[in-house]
Amino acid sequence: LIFQLNDTDSVAIPGYWYADTLVLNNADESLTLIPSDTIDNAWSVPVFDGSISLINDTGHWKDNLRSGDYKVPVQWKPQQTQEAAPDWSNDTLSWLLSFGEQDPWFGQLYLQQAGTLCRGSIATPTGDFRYLHGNLNESGAMRLQTFDGAHLFYFKGSLSAQGDIVDGVFLSGNHYSTPFSGTRISSSDNGLAEAPKAQWTGLPLAYSGVSIDGDSVHWTAKSAKGVHVLSVMGSWCPNCMDEHRLLLNLSARHPE
Repeated sequence: LIFQLNDTDSVAIPGYWYADTLVLNNADESLTLIPSDTIDNAWSVPVFDGSISLINDTGHWKDNLRSGDYKVPVQWKPQQTQEAAPDWSNDTLSWLLSFGEQDPWFGQLYLQQAGTLCRGSIATPTGDFRYLHGNLNESGAMRLQTFDGAHLFYFKGSLSAQGDIVDGVFLSGNHYSTPFSGTRISSSDNGLAEAPKAQWTGLPLAYSGVSIDGDSVHWTAKSAKGVHVLSVMGSWCPNCMDEHRLLLNLSARHPE
């Protein structure tokens, strides 16, 4: 599935049809889109209310989480050949990244290679960019991308003779773009070690709010027994969904 960000940049997410269901792949992650109940020739993005519309293999992705009529053109390009599963046995490569020119923000890219294919993620002090995948060819041109239903991320850049990333550009959908650069470091280095960390205060914890049913909710740690994990999440946030699935798994394994 090709997402056209602008006149020169596009994101290609591999996938396949299973009957009338469209499955997209972000490296090890599968994203299943089912036919929409309300829109003809459209497939619903799971969890985040967006949709992919296709008529004769051409259409758009509509992101309902954004205000206005936000759309990104898409095209389905059928391919007859199926590539063999990549061998990801190579060592992990890593770069310390700096995004933006004024008030920059930082991340650390972890990458594995299998020939010219690559996969990995970018860690930041507040989260990560989930399942990135793309190409790193012999000339040093790097392309990474992901589509998780709520975000469409695309990173492009080149490797210098020293192995650093230069001329980098990060695009989010067709609405945001910022330059970035990367300094090659050892994969064992933690370039984000100086990021702020939560401090244990010993003070009692409490929260209150309104449930999705409209009921008032109030909870204090005084009445808690055992171990409690308080997770603050956004309904628009794929990373939060990842964490929620992890916590469900941990809860099943450790009911106490």
